[in-house]
Amino acid sequence: MMYRLQRLAIAFTLALGLSGCGMLPVGMQAGANDQVTAQKHKAGALSLIVLPEMGHSSLLDAIRGAKKSIQVQTYIFTNYDASADLVKALVERAQAGVEVKVILEANPYIPPKPLAPGEQPTFGNNVNKETIQALIAGGVRVKRSSPKFRYTHQKTMVIDEQTAYIMTLNFTNSGLTTNREYAVVDRDPSDIKELLKIFHADWEELTYLPKDPDLVVSPNNSRARIIKLIDSAKKSLMVQCEFVSDPEIAQHLGARAKAGVDVKVMMAHFDKDPNTGRDSNADSQALLNGQGVNQLLFNKSIKMHAKMILADNARAYIGSENMTSNSLDNNREMGVLVEDKAIIETLAKTAAKDWAAR
Repeated sequence: MMYRLQRLAIAFTLALGLSGCGMLPVGMQAGANDQVTAQKHKAGALSLIVLPEMGHSSLLDAIRGAKKSIQVQTYIFTNYDASADLVKALVERAQAGVEVKVILEANPYIPPKPLAPGEQPTFGNNVNKETIQALIAGGVRVKRSSPKFRYTHQKTMVIDEQTAYIMTLNFTNSGLTTNREYAVVDRDPSDIKELLKIFHADWEELTYLPKDPDLVVSPNNSRARIIKLIDSAKKSLMVQCEFVSDPEIAQHLGARAKAGVDVKVMMAHFDKDPNTGRDSNADSQALLNGQGVNQLLFNKSIKMHAKMILADNARAYIGSENMTSNSLDNNREMGVLVEDKAIIETLAKTAAKDWAAR
């Protein structure tokens, strides 16, 4: 046991200090048992949290109500303002005897910003470091992300092996209070069982091929399942995603637009780089326009961090996957396919509001 703890401590030290250490791409392919049609969830198995409107109190309440176990797997987890509430709640449950495990990305990528005159670049600043230290000091079991994936970008939480939260948000102040985000509350036993198997595999750095037909999992099946959803659209496609840059996704969106489907894509708005005059979505715009997708919006009214695709106001994907090659093929990501009428209606209304707000 002591040897294992020492290994974990060494792994964390290396992960926090060495940018890119151990972060290798993988070529895991969907197997023959991959399915691209979701089974129906039972009535009441799913519900939806819409952020920022609904706030993060339900997430806090879920943590505070845990009796046996909590598993969190996420990309960025800060320890200030709203996110500090989650850190405190996890520590309190651990100290109350609940088994709390957290997997955090070892080297989260922070997009570079232009340097001010005379400003020197800084390196090796891991935004998860303070949270890792606070959680470990409070008795939470924390582990760096598996080196099997380029990044662990998944955003999930499972409470007492009974309720899962499949989210688009990081546990950050902006994710909890200002961004456009969604969280699916999932009580489906099959989904829960699969999420726990995946968490265990990633905790132990083992390989596991997901089998549940509802879950959208990178790097295993997300590309196939998201393309299947896009191709299923006959009347409309509404996409809300921070980044859309994958050529194959753009091609399939374009094919639907050329077939007469009303395709709308909302992405995050970024200020132009004063040095180049371009923003980080310029290539995405050119790519999508080149495929015939011309209804694009870079939201200024709200930070678009959600990852959601709504087909024909009847079927939807919600999860952590951006529409980028890295997200679909190399990262650990998690999403879910949804046909619940109440959730679909809420997604449609929210997306329409965001589109109108510009």
